Amino acid sequence: MPPSRARGNVTPALAAGKPALVSSPATVVNPFIGTSNQADDFPGADVPFGMVQWSPDTPSRPDGGGYEYKDSSITGFSLTHLAGPGCGAGGDVPVLPTVGAVNTGATDAFSHSNESASAGSYKVALNNQVTTELTTTTRSGMARFTLPSSTQANLIFKLPGSQSGASATQFTRVSSTEVSGQATSGHFCGAGNTYTVYFDMVFDQPFTAQGAAAAKTAGTPVAKPAKHLSKNAAETPNKPRLHGKTPPATASKSASAGAVTPDAAASSGYVTFNTTANPVVQAKVGISYVSTANAVANRAAEKPGWNFDATRSAAQSGWNTLLGRWGSPAAPPRSSRASTPRSTTRCCTRT
Repeated sequence: MPPSRARGNVTPALAAGKPALVSSPATVVNPFIGTSNQADDFPGADVPFGMVQWSPDTPSRPDGGGYEYKDSSITGFSLTHLAGPGCGAGGDVPVLPTVGAVNTGATDAFSHSNESASAGSYKVALNNQVTTELTTTTRSGMARFTLPSSTQANLIFKLPGSQSGASATQFTRVSSTEVSGQATSGHFCGAGNTYTVYFDMVFDQPFTAQGAAAAKTAGTPVAKPAKHLSKNAAETPNKPRLHGKTPPATASKSASAGAVTPDAAASSGYVTFNTTANPVVQAKVGISYVSTANAVANRAAEKPGWNFDATRSAAQSGWNTLLGRWGSPAAPPRSSRASTPRSTTRCCTRT
């Protein structure tokens, strides 16, 4: 029997009118959705159409996202990621906070109970008593490390640690509060092309020591291009392969563009802080796919100050502006909240 259409017999939903919209849709985003079962997303900080995705990597290192929720340790917080690309990509310039003797192969254990993320920010309290907080702008990132009292509080730069490997790695001490460097990676899905990412990082307190492990003469190996399949050949499930001819490799523009040349080749680098007086070390980093000078310019233009909370709020506001276009009704339970639509908000002009 069809429902009555008599006057006054109005369903509660209709009587109530349109539901109120969520005033801050970014707060109902769950960045951890898609970080397991081969979905290959990442939980870290980024902004819409951003060039920096500062996010943790774990030992399983899923393609692109670099983070497996089932893992219990972090190998580094790298500056670039892709959501679900199907092949290894990004994961450039992993940075890991450690305490004690410098170990460029270190990992940090953690528990998900001490980890949180929202659109534009990420935070984790590691088992080594270091709390790492990350946020970003379009071409730069900002970190706040809260460390235990120590004369050996380190940041390890695992320069060869790009997901597809890296070569031509460089690490340079610019001053007692600034380091810069570069790494060349690429060969996405077996292709022949490469790219170089340049970075420049500054700190709000001086480091007391720094160093670098010498790079091998031939450089750290980059993944070799895979053999091609014929144009219509079938692929193994979840194992994409390049079909047809390999695109010709292109020479880096930096050599002819007057790029800043770092003065030390290094496979890894580190800086050490004395945190006995001040346990909080803040860092700002800019990246560029053109030159170190452009990385400096990106950082200076987008992050001139040291207010971490304001930067994080601005990142969330950026997501609210984008997500607000859809007009989200009442927030669903946390377990069913939609993840950030990262695959539709990538990426940006390479500057």
